[in-house]
Amino acid sequence: MEKKIAALESERQSFGRNKALSVNKLASVLYTINGNKELIARMKKDWDVFNNHLQYDKEGNKLNPVKLDGIESYDIKIIADKLTKLNDSATTHGEYYRICELYGFRLLIKTKDSMKEGLFMKENRFFIEGESNLYNLYKLIAQIVLRVGFGLAFWKTASRIFQFVHT
Repeated sequence: MEKKIAALESERQSFGRNKALSVNKLASVLYTINGNKELIARMKKDWDVFNNHLQYDKEGNKLNPVKLDGIESYDIKIIADKLTKLNDSATTHGEYYRICELYGFRLLIKTKDSMKEGLFMKENRFFIEGESNLYNLYKLIAQIVLRVGFGLAFWKTASRIFQFVHT
């Protein structure tokens, strides 16, 4: 009888531990879900702002009315040249520096300092800040921006993000 009582007591303790672990895991999963819902809501807000500001030409193509701060031209080659120079030489000391605005979003650059193999390195990263104050880093976007133009790059990236969110 004592063996049965000891076995049942051990089972009860094991059940209590497993229940506590399950309750904690559930709380963690619910916290993650709520965080993701908030992030999706903020991204949807940015998506709505983007769609409300989007402009088309007569043929239905998306316009690229990007105008860099300090540049008076809309010529894509001049804009790409300026972005290339910013990518190569900008030093923001870890602060976000506004480059331009397009469709209600701000294109920013930020310099990240690091050490690599004993050498001091700086890397410029491009960010897009939306109405929801999300800073989205796109390593790919820098390459597309330098070759194609910010508007098209942003549209392609935003489309990929929101296709993912809506699925």
